[in-house]
Amino acid sequence: MANLNLDKVIAKPAASSRKSANQKQHFYSETFFNKLSFPLRALYEFSSNLTKEQDVNAWHELNTKWTRTGTFTFDDTIPVDYIKEIKRFYAVSFTTVLLAGICAGIRRGMELTDAVVPKFIDCVAVFPVLAHPKKLTNHLTHCIIRLPTGMDDPKQRLLAIEARLEKLKNSTLPTLNFYMVKLIGDLPRGFISKIVTNNFPATVAFSNFPAPNQLWTVNGTDVYKIQFEAGPMLGLGIGYACLSYNGKISLFTGVDSKIQNSEKISKNLIQLFKEELDLLSQISTNP
Repeated sequence: MANLNLDKVIAKPAASSRKSANQKQHFYSETFFNKLSFPLRALYEFSSNLTKEQDVNAWHELNTKWTRTGTFTFDDTIPVDYIKEIKRFYAVSFTTVLLAGICAGIRRGMELTDAVVPKFIDCVAVFPVLAHPKKLTNHLTHCIIRLPTGMDDPKQRLLAIEARLEKLKNSTLPTLNFYMVKLIGDLPRGFISKIVTNNFPATVAFSNFPAPNQLWTVNGTDVYKIQFEAGPMLGLGIGYACLSYNGKISLFTGVDSKIQNSEKISKNLIQLFKEELDLLSQISTNP
């Protein structure tokens, strides 16, 4: 069993063709090692994940009974090229830039509501998997990434997230979670409810799915907007859903009504996300 290839989701651009060739050669040798060591690494990484410090903060308290209703906010004014410019300057992935916006939004949102900002929050990030079968089915995996909300410097937050994404990409967790979701999904609903507890071990959920980068035509009709919505998931109070289409990123946020000031927070999260991108862009033009 080999690791799922998330390179297209969170890969960095190669600086040159020579570097790209060297990386490719290294990848194949590393893949052979990964196959041999997969069982031991999987056991270690899975157990380490279970024993890490819990994600507890003002927006994710223990034993919270989430309502799964709340305030939802939508925005589709962010150009894809704007995010790509930031990505190229810092030599990070597209997903890293999005997660940096989320991290800063949570940090500033907590400050604005007088909540104590924790050193970190956990984010369950959903990724599409390549080679989707030709039938209507979920074909994805997820990982929990720790976002450094306690870091003051925007650039350092961005680079820390990139390092953690790279570590996840080379771990066994994407593969384990892919098959675990399939296994759990085949169980009766009653068993699933017992496995998926009310309080998921993360503050926020995030998904980012690419759609065509140009105007799509379906049965002769132009499609000007595609909207993907995913609010708070079972067991956590905040959800972000991103979808890139026709040169724009649509950003959808949902905040469970169990969180105080959920309406204000939901609106703030999108504005604070955009402000973080502007700040990273300003730093890149005035380093």
